[in-house]
Amino acid sequence: MDADVVSNWFGNKRIRYKKNIGKFQEEANIYAAKTAVTATNVSAHGSQANSPSTPNSAG
Repeated sequence: MDADVVSNWFGNKRIRYKKNIGKFQEEANIYAAKTAVTATNVSAHGSQANSPSTPNSAG
């Protein structure tokens, strides 16, 4: 194999790696955003369900 072929192969490999890292990072950001929204919704509903009810003053 020529050095040019090896150099070209590694260059292509590096480009594919960087492109895939970008895709994975984008997917991770989307997942993190969805998880944060879900966690916020769950904690908001959970805090309302766990808060004590206000006693009536009619007694």
